[in-house]
Amino acid sequence: MQISRKPISSAIETACKHALASAMTGSEIYTHGKRRS
Repeated sequence: MQISRKPISSAIETACKHALASAMTGSEIYTHGKRRS
């Protein structure tokens, strides 16, 4: 059961990292865009 549990938590961790990275990048672009204009 541990083997089937690990990939799921790993996928969730990867998804969270991608979501966090895209959120940070998105807010960064948004902030830079507002500052320029």
